[in-house]
Amino acid sequence: MLEAGFVEVHERLEWNGWLLQHRPMKTSRKLLCGHIHEKWLRLGNIINVGVDVWDFTPQTIEELVKAEESPRE
Repeated sequence: MLEAGFVEVHERLEWNGWLLQHRPMKTSRKLLCGHIHEKWLRLGNIINVGVDVWDFTPQTIEELVKAEESPRE
C-alpha cells in the first residue's frame, strides 16, 4: 500500500472511541469493519462499513450507528 502512494498503513486504528480494522472480530468494543461485503450490516456494536451494504453511498458515523441490527445466522 505504501508503494501505491498511501502515506500511512495501519492494521488497526482507534478513532473517536471506535476500533477500525478491515476484518470483523468478536469484541465488546465499538468496531467499524469491512471485508465481509454484503453478508450483514450490523451485529451488536460491530458495523460493516463496506460500500456494498450502503448502496455505494458514503455514510456519516451518525448514519452508521443507526444501522438496523442484522439477523444472526
